[in-house]
Amino acid sequence: MAKEPKEHVKKHLEKRHIPVTDLTDDAIDALNAFSDGELDRVDELGAALMADDKLNDHQRISAVH
Repeated sequence: MAKEPKEHVKKHLEKRHIPVTDLTDDAIDALNAFSDGELDRVDELGAALMADDKLNDHQRISAVH
């Protein structure tokens, strides 16, 4: 049986039109480790990285790690 995301993670994914079934158990575990406020901060980081035209896609992804 697939892992279940916490309620705030479900809302986070629904807002982004990402089906839970598209994610691995490891991805769901990683998202479940974030609080609701932490997911908001991740969104802010993602928006800032996407808006930075000095970075290519690989650099944007690497910046998160």
